[in-house]
Amino acid sequence: MDPMHFTSQRTGVVVPIPGGLHAFMPNHLPPVITIDREMLSLLSLAEHALGGLDAAVGMLPNPDLALSPLLYGELSASCRIEGAKMGWDDSLQLVLEDVCPDCEEHDILKCLDMLRVGQADLASVPFTAKFIQRLHFGIMAGALGAHASPGDYRQIQVFVGARKSRLSTASYVPPPQQEVSVLMEDLERYAIEDHALPPLLQCAILHAQFEMIHPFRDGNGKLGRLLMGLFLYSRRALRHPVLLVSPYFERNRREYYHLLRAVSHHGEWEKWLLFFLDAVARQSREALETVQHIAALREETRNRLIAARATDTTLRLLDTLLENPYVTTSYVTQKLGVTVPTARGALAVLENLGFIEEITGRKRGQRFCATAVVDAVVKHD
Repeated sequence: MDPMHFTSQRTGVVVPIPGGLHAFMPNHLPPVITIDREMLSLLSLAEHALGGLDAAVGMLPNPDLALSPLLYGELSASCRIEGAKMGWDDSLQLVLEDVCPDCEEHDILKCLDMLRVGQADLASVPFTAKFIQRLHFGIMAGALGAHASPGDYRQIQVFVGARKSRLSTASYVPPPQQEVSVLMEDLERYAIEDHALPPLLQCAILHAQFEMIHPFRDGNGKLGRLLMGLFLYSRRALRHPVLLVSPYFERNRREYYHLLRAVSHHGEWEKWLLFFLDAVARQSREALETVQHIAALREETRNRLIAARATDTTLRLLDTLLENPYVTTSYVTQKLGVTVPTARGALAVLENLGFIEEITGRKRGQRFCATAVVDAVVKHD
């Protein structure tokens, strides 16, 4: 990392580390932000779009009906930013797979689990550094994350983007390991005590600061994106985890990384904040369309089933398919607590209605897909 590439001390300073190298030491929060007319306008759009999505999800009979497939899209995109290959459509089918603990697919499931754990915890505990460590442990524990000291701050100096194992070529070197604990205490203080800025701006600042601190050996990117929605949830700015910006970050990955780096290298906080607010506004509008589509699909299909005097099991299966559009007979029996013949009967009704179709072409191990739901949730993937 070349100190000459850092043109401002607004965000932090470059400090020497052993070996004749340098690392970046972020300033304590908060930064001084210039909020001009453009930022105020975009902030209003983002708050309105995100609030509308949160309200729409809350009006559903069960928020998970539309939120669950959207979360698979959010978390699979976040993992793809880190190099995973699994698409949104494939991630939806993970609940039907025997997923090994040392594969990237398991990372998506662990992120989903820890998102739910985080929500539950925040009902009774604040957004603390220990809370963040607990989530890191849950995400990174297992074969893939064993080397990353799950839940523990890094005890070594790390280098980001070093080419050909030459540390001097690193694009970014986070602060020395002995500074991590103090910086995370400062991040905790800012998250809990400082309410001077609107929550969305504070959320974006916390994300950039967390990535600059790089407190763990691995998993900082996906954990940092997971924390954004949980922070807003902790501030009661959201009732549901509907901050779904990772697909936008993935589509604009180069700009996402460039703007985060520009915060540390050049002190360009405002450019990063504008990008973040634009992501929130755009993704929230797209997600709202999906939620409304799924709600309308549920009402139309449910009315048709009721008119045909469908069983309660079939109606419950409809909601199961809205929550995740892929099922097998065995999955339906376990999810709904019914017998195999009952599950097959309900599947047959929905197949005859044209709501689902069998996608394997096999007589054994069949898998069914609600194609209209898939089309609604993955159209922006």
